[in-house]
Amino acid sequence: MQKRLLFVNGPSQDMCDRFFGWPTSLLYAIAPSIQAIRSGVLACNFVPEIFDPIWYIEGVNDEEVNRNFREKVRNVDVVCASATYDALYPTLQLFRQAKAVNPQTITILGGPHFDEVHGIPHFNDVVSVPALVDYGIAGDGDLALLALLQYIQQDETDSMTFNEVPGDATIYAGRQALRTHGGRLPLDDLPFLPVELADQSRHRNDFDVFHDEHGIIPTVQMIAKRGCGYHCNYCSERSELAYPNARSIESILREVQLRKDQGFRAVFFDDSTFGLYPRLKELLKQLASSGMRFGCLNRFNHLLDHRLLEAYREAGFMYFYCAIEQFDDNALSLMGKAQDERRIRLAMELLGKHGFQVGVSLLYGLPYETLRSVNRSRNNLFGQ
Repeated sequence: MQKRLLFVNGPSQDMCDRFFGWPTSLLYAIAPSIQAIRSGVLACNFVPEIFDPIWYIEGVNDEEVNRNFREKVRNVDVVCASATYDALYPTLQLFRQAKAVNPQTITILGGPHFDEVHGIPHFNDVVSVPALVDYGIAGDGDLALLALLQYIQQDETDSMTFNEVPGDATIYAGRQALRTHGGRLPLDDLPFLPVELADQSRHRNDFDVFHDEHGIIPTVQMIAKRGCGYHCNYCSERSELAYPNARSIESILREVQLRKDQGFRAVFFDDSTFGLYPRLKELLKQLASSGMRFGCLNRFNHLLDHRLLEAYREAGFMYFYCAIEQFDDNALSLMGKAQDERRIRLAMELLGKHGFQVGVSLLYGLPYETLRSVNRSRNNLFGQ
């Protein structure tokens, strides 16, 4: 009998703090499996829309989310979920609901949170809560998930091996950790995001920085390059955990054109550091002919060149999102940010002169922060 799959984008616990945007990490992870199902290679079927509540807040809407989830999971055999940091606890509560509806339901956990903590047994949920999490995938989950689902569908999980699977991934089954050894993940060979599985009516309007006189313009997310060459010690995409791996310009342009044909008018590049793309100037030149608007995640120290900022502008870029974390040289040094106050100030001034919109984030709760670093960060950003 074919297994039926449900894909879950873990909801946030905080109404004031949400990683808004498309469920990009989940969509990339499931894209090869969706393609394999549709082509008949993987003998499964799936619920045709990702379960993607915005929030899960106990005492506010948890009962409603649980009720909606129980209805979704009633005829499901496998639940695959991606959790981003504060989405972990709600995701585990949804797994609890799935097991309550049917104890035989198989649960698979992945996402940025698991990528970062899986190597610490105390925080590895496959190990610490085996009653809720059957399998976990960290790293390049795309083809690893497809291989795992094939084993599950064929009832051959006792003889699993991932030696020939491309990518750098670790697959956890109880206390067993299995690794992929099939070489570098070929990003150009992977299918594009199956955005039709997401709630397009909501996510098309996630980025209000892209707008015209009629309102928010339809925006989609993409990734040009995975991983990061930096070593920020709090980040799941630092070079020690996620090796840099870039798509070709040709592949990126094909997806941009596809999204344009689908009615999107803007693209936000959700790379950890878009400025590290190895052929950046050539990519910007090619993007300029698309007629689309763009934004990206970047770093201030990659936005200090007038000519490069002009190339971004000519390509259609309007918006940069850069992490300050803490506006304090000592804290920045201790987190391995390879950033300093001077370059942050200079980049902000240059971006303002060139007319770009800028989004920033602050990161609190670090073990090496001080009251001084917290206050300086807040005061410099908000002018208090």
